[in-house]
Amino acid sequence: MLFETIFVISFIILLSILFIIIGLLAQRKRITTGQEGMEGKTGIARTTINPKGGKAFVAGELWIAVSKDEIPSGSQVVVRAIRDMILVVEATQ
Repeated sequence: MLFETIFVISFIILLSILFIIIGLLAQRKRITTGQEGMEGKTGIARTTINPKGGKAFVAGELWIAVSKDEIPSGSQVVVRAIRDMILVVEATQ
């Protein structure tokens, strides 16, 4: 009886420690959704992108995008920021 009680208590303690470790590791992961998750993702320019705007295909979706330099259609782009649901992109080298 005593052995079974010690076994159950030990099992519960080890399981609790495992859940705490998993929870702490989950909080250290990189954000993968929302604005923060889009920064650094790459995509393809579907139209010419310039300061006035254009279209880019990023993360499986077509976005309105702007760039300080002109980026030709078909070029690979990387997302640097998002402002009012508009991607700010740069051409990749």
